[in-house]
Amino acid sequence: MRRCIRTVVGLILVILLVLPACGALARPVKKKKPPVRKTAVASTYEVKVTTEKWAMPDGVKLPVSVFSPVPSTPGEKFPVVVFTHGWMLNKVMFESQALKYAKRGYVGVTYTVRGWGGAEGDIGCVGPDCEMKDLSSIITLVSEDPRFPVLKDARGPVVGSTGYSLGGLTSYLIAPRKNPRPGDPGDPRVRAVVPMHGATDLQYSLMPNGVGKAFWVLMLVAGSYFGNLSATATNLMLILADTSTSGFEKLLSALNVLSILSTPINRVSSEFARIVGIALQRRVAEMGQLKSFLDPRSTKWWCDEERDGAVEHPITVPTLMTTSWNDDLFNPNEALWAFNTMIDAPKRIIVTSGGHAGGYRMQFPGIQPEPDPELEYVEKESEEWFDHFLKGIDNGVERDPAVSYCRLWDRSSYGTSSVWPPAGTSDVTLYPGGSTGFREGSLSTAPAAGSPPDILVNWGFSGSISLPYFNDMPKMAGVNQELNMPEKVDLVNMPFQRYSYLTAPYDRDLLIQGTPRLSYSYQCSSQFAQLIPRLYEVAPDGSQTLISRGWYEGYGEMTGTRLDGSGFEMMTCCYKLRAGSRLKLEIQTSDLLQSWPVWGLSFVNIFHDGPGATRLVLPVAP
Repeated sequence: MRRCIRTVVGLILVILLVLPACGALARPVKKKKPPVRKTAVASTYEVKVTTEKWAMPDGVKLPVSVFSPVPSTPGEKFPVVVFTHGWMLNKVMFESQALKYAKRGYVGVTYTVRGWGGAEGDIGCVGPDCEMKDLSSIITLVSEDPRFPVLKDARGPVVGSTGYSLGGLTSYLIAPRKNPRPGDPGDPRVRAVVPMHGATDLQYSLMPNGVGKAFWVLMLVAGSYFGNLSATATNLMLILADTSTSGFEKLLSALNVLSILSTPINRVSSEFARIVGIALQRRVAEMGQLKSFLDPRSTKWWCDEERDGAVEHPITVPTLMTTSWNDDLFNPNEALWAFNTMIDAPKRIIVTSGGHAGGYRMQFPGIQPEPDPELEYVEKESEEWFDHFLKGIDNGVERDPAVSYCRLWDRSSYGTSSVWPPAGTSDVTLYPGGSTGFREGSLSTAPAAGSPPDILVNWGFSGSISLPYFNDMPKMAGVNQELNMPEKVDLVNMPFQRYSYLTAPYDRDLLIQGTPRLSYSYQCSSQFAQLIPRLYEVAPDGSQTLISRGWYEGYGEMTGTRLDGSGFEMMTCCYKLRAGSRLKLEIQTSDLLQSWPVWGLSFVNIFHDGPGATRLVLPVAP
């Protein structure tokens, strides 16, 4: 196990070291033109900045910055917007946005989550009794402090919450829910939320269908310990890039930032580290402890009737969600689940083209980022969401389409819909089977009657390296370019590690909009069977493009046929397969770096015959 961890960590480090050099491979991005709406112009206020450490109820002190607009008339009050930073960062991530909001008439609040750069306490991964109580305490402290002109009504302060990644997860959790169960972290003072690229179900995020996401899990663990180093590096970049300060001022600021490194290694909750060990070591008897840790940190657990056996507990405040088709950490399935479970509250979702690393743009003082219509569109829609639901400005957001999504085959315009999947989408079932060559079969609308099972051999390594989607990472630094990183690198052609199934060429375009589902019928010689699917378009020239990926790991007896009739989810997608191309389903027994493999030798039979035949269900739109 230690050798495996060292191998994977080494590969992660190689990727991280190579990424900066990939700038030479960057290609310009075709300009995207999302919908435009005329809005009211906000006033510009003078801003007073207050930076302090605030004590939480348990005595832990957190760095907090309050960007408070100076009232233009006596008694003028303003709504509060609280910004929560992402993993491995600190409150500096959102300070430029908080200042911008304050100039537009909001009390902008940024804070460093406990355990991260400069904050006391241990990193505990959004614990309802720690991190979520901290956020509610910050809302209380800023609203009760007479220095800050906070707008209040009969329900208390008027508050909005937003954040990215970890901050997006926090914004989902702080949103109040209908008939909340005891312990629910939702805060009724929060009136609108804008979660960006956040998780709603951490068990699905980190272990989809039983597969530990090797790269992301190890990255999160390593980042939790070395977050002070990453946050310090980011802060120093911001200081050096600020053209409005002198060299002496830069030096003083840099020395202040470096003081964080008095404790370069973060304090991490021992429970968090133990839970990761349970997942990656497949300690089946302790999986209940893993679930007990992740569930209260997941919005789905607080919302879903299946979790308490009673009723649904949907989010009750206006929610604008953003996600991306290529986000392979908190993939779009999670945000779309939240969207589809909200019934009465105003809701909207924006699905962009990128991945987890490129959906947010760092604001460097004194440096104007390259124009990016897609990110600017998301920023503008977020501001106007708060304008309408916190200030009551009639800007038309409640009349916008509920779903706005990037169409990857035509980035010049967004698609819109009132529901997801769009109306008219229907399921088409395809069956793999019928050998057409070495490790290759057919994919057709009828089961392959009499087709023998396909045999796969698992060694723990399929001969390829699967990379996370980092192509749009330069956007985070304000560079509107993309890297030419492949989604997978084939290193060695190992036999019986994967099997491919292809359709005949399509005579017209095929529009796939929704969540592909896959049901396996298989027999495995081991307790664990990992079968990782990928869906590709294969063009007439033989080139292939990834449409959707999935994760699956079964656990059970040494032998036995397994079938999930409803199928497990692959990543939700929006893809147009061109006429003349073929659809390819690839199944392999391991998927480093994306998946933590089943180490050791095992054999898997995939069945194609009978009522329980393996099948792929595609959501096909008109």
